[in-house]
Amino acid sequence: MTHTTLARSAEIPRDDLYYFDDGSCVFQVEDTLFNLHRSILCRNSNFFRNLFSGPQSTVGESKAVESERLNDHSPIKCADTTVEAFRAWCWAIYAGFNEFEGLKTSENFTEEQFIHIGSLAHKYECDIIEKWARGKLEARLAKSPRIPRAVLEYAIRTSMKCNWPSVKTSTEALLIATISGPRDTSLGTSNTGADLREILRFADSIGNAELSARAYYAFLCSVGWNLSPKTRNVFSESRSDGGGGEMWWDDLGALTDRQKICLYRGFQAMTSISVQLRTLPAAYRQRCDCTKSLFEKWSEKATKLEGAGSCDPRQFLKEMKKVFPKQPSGGCGHKNGCWVDNFQKKVNQLSKDVDGALSGFFSE
Repeated sequence: MTHTTLARSAEIPRDDLYYFDDGSCVFQVEDTLFNLHRSILCRNSNFFRNLFSGPQSTVGESKAVESERLNDHSPIKCADTTVEAFRAWCWAIYAGFNEFEGLKTSENFTEEQFIHIGSLAHKYECDIIEKWARGKLEARLAKSPRIPRAVLEYAIRTSMKCNWPSVKTSTEALLIATISGPRDTSLGTSNTGADLREILRFADSIGNAELSARAYYAFLCSVGWNLSPKTRNVFSESRSDGGGGEMWWDDLGALTDRQKICLYRGFQAMTSISVQLRTLPAAYRQRCDCTKSLFEKWSEKATKLEGAGSCDPRQFLKEMKKVFPKQPSGGCGHKNGCWVDNFQKKVNQLSKDVDGALSGFFSE
């Protein structure tokens, strides 16, 4: 935020809650004036403590100018803060950080209000308040799976600015979860990609390719990894080519051509991995006496997953890990070690590699 001194050309409304007649520091936030106490600001904020304790409040300003501008006619102007956010922060600094847990007011706060408080507390170096707000937000996120997309985006931006990694992780997961799948309808009846498009738009705005990749992947999971015409009678009387009846394909009309290409590229790359994993090379089958049981279980599991229509290599590898013994065998006597144990390590590493390369699958 930048503080500038601008003379007030017209009467500006005063905030009903946080314009104190005996206040000593006037702020203008949007079209509202706040008059706060320097003592309260300095008690809670390292930023304001340093601002008011130095010989000059800002570069090039004298004490006389400072005293003139901290009033209704020449307030400190907060250009990048909303009234709602500033009011929430005012509540926090006047509540007193030693009283937070004893107050019931915050129980009715929304996730957005906790973000407001934490964001401004970070900006103004109110360390204890920031820690409290971040903790409250984390607890609320864990209990509130249905949070508006705009609030989640605000939380992600704030977590990046304030370096709140746990908040970023939680809110990104909740944002990804807003991608709707074919819940009570047959596959392919409502998946235009609108939810995916919104997340891709946001991810592009913050330069987060990993979030975009996770969104593409979540969309594929939501449609059962089926992007081709769905299993439905194409000669059904209910089918229509545009006359208002039910369609039997998804045109993904909400996505741009570029986004469709990324989606299909990732789909092809990941399904090809699944196909390769279903049948292990014959050369591996006689490595040692432990392999026979493993390959029988592997083949049985692969057939079952294929029958269920699973094309997700991440899920495939997760399920395949279950075919390995819980404890290393180590007793086959193979001179280079049990091949099953070595193969298990390779599968675990491949699983990590696929997870780590997600953004590469869906790149342009």
